Amino acid sequence: MNRPFYPFKTVLVPALILLTFLPGQSARSAQFYVYMIDNLTFDPSFLEIQFGDIVTWQGADDFDCHDSVSDGGYWATPCLDYGQTYSLQFFLTGTFPYRDSFYGPGGMTGTIVVTEPPPPQPLITNLATLPNGSFKFTVTNLVVGKTNIIQASTNLFNWTNLYTNIASSTGFIYTDTAAPNFKRQRFYRAWVLP
Repeated sequence: MNRPFYPFKTVLVPALILLTFLPGQSARSAQFYVYMIDNLTFDPSFLEIQFGDIVTWQGADDFDCHDSVSDGGYWATPCLDYGQTYSLQFFLTGTFPYRDSFYGPGGMTGTIVVTEPPPPQPLITNLATLPNGSFKFTVTNLVVGKTNIIQASTNLFNWTNLYTNIASSTGFIYTDTAAPNFKRQRFYRAWVLP
């Protein structure tokens, strides 16, 4: 049975910006697809994403069109025929149930959970061997107030803690004065405690 044709659809846009229509994709956002299939379900019906990720609904029912309407009024896609897509980028965390406006009462529902992304990982930059053999580098991309650890290894399996601090800024310079004691290559890494 085809759904009735409604030439106009009212969409309420809340003052809080949750998502936007995107022609392209942000460099750090992940892309997720939800297929609206012929057995009147969203596939997947549950999706967990991170803040800033993109969800694309795609019509996959060659008999009827389907839409995705947020129960909270955050979005309403147009009715998508087979192969048509509609993308939204999520800029608000929380749990967002949604449904097909026509088949929702029959069970065509879904949920998107949007979580905060993990904190950025520290980066080691500006590497330099000093004249006395010490090794100097800058640790950047730190989260102020989080504990950071610098470690060294000669084999990439066994790591030794060199320095631990609670970041008071987003970066600092570290000098490994013990580096001349290691005749072989030494590896470094920095990481943040949860």
